[in-house]
Amino acid sequence: MEKNSFSNKIQLIQINKFGEILRTDNVLIELKIGENIFLLHPFFECLKDIVNDDFNGPKNIAFPCIAMEINEEKFICDITIKNERDLFVILLFNFSKHYQEVHKETQEKNRAMLKEQSYNFENRMKKKKD
Repeated sequence: MEKNSFSNKIQLIQINKFGEILRTDNVLIELKIGENIFLLHPFFECLKDIVNDDFNGPKNIAFPCIAMEINEEKFICDITIKNERDLFVILLFNFSKHYQEVHKETQEKNRAMLKEQSYNFENRMKKKKD
């Protein structure tokens, strides 16, 4: 059976409240069982507060557009954290290509807008001189 188009873009990681990796499918990032997720990247360090017993926040938390470089590979991911009883599920959605395309389009729109504003400014300055 052919894998769907999302199977290579989503990584599932299960951790305990101490940040120890209990399970992972290693789709995006090669991780080892027993490693501490808090040490992987500064973003994951913020999870310490979320997995804390005193946390009174929602059971599911989403973090969009997180830029990370791990093992010399760059990702832009949406990250969801789910509280599942005594463990936590982290879902990494690799949207790098999408975010890069959006960024490129935004830059092109900004360039066009700046060019138009510059043209309008120059025209106003010429009219003031006349």
